[in-house]
Amino acid sequence: MLGRPIFPGESGVDQLVEIIKVLGTPSKEQILAMNPEYKEYKFPSIKPIPWEKVYRSKTPKDAIGFVASLLVYDPVRRPRPLASLLDTYFDELRDPNTRLPNGMPLPDLFNFTLGKITMCLNIYRGKQRQSRHCRIADSIMV
Repeated sequence: MLGRPIFPGESGVDQLVEIIKVLGTPSKEQILAMNPEYKEYKFPSIKPIPWEKVYRSKTPKDAIGFVASLLVYDPVRRPRPLASLLDTYFDELRDPNTRLPNGMPLPDLFNFTLGKITMCLNIYRGKQRQSRHCRIADSIMV
C-alpha cells in the first residue's frame, strides 16, 4: 500500500524505534502481553500517528482499518487468521462478479474444508485467545 516497508530498519532495534514512531509507546501491559519475561519498561513517551497519516490519501479506509487491526502490540487483540478473512477488506474477493485481469473468474478463495477450519480453531483455542474477532470466527466457523 505504501510501496515501501512500514517499519524500515537495519536491525531489530531500528525496527522497534520505527514501530514506536507509528504505534506510539507501548504501555506496561502491552509489553507484558508481548513478552511476559520483559520486566523493564524504559521507552520514550511517543504519541501514535493516525494510520490515515501513515498511508497515502487514496488508500481505501477498509484497507487502513484492516492493517490497523493487525498491527497492534497486544497479540490477543490481533484478529485470528480465519476471522481476518471476514474483514470487509476482502469483500471484493468474495464478489462473484470480480474478475482476474484476463477476464477469468477468481478461484473460490474462501471455500475452506471443515477440517482446515477445525484445525485452525483448535490451534488458537489452545492458546486461549478470546478477542472479539476470535469469538466472531468461532461462532461463524463452528
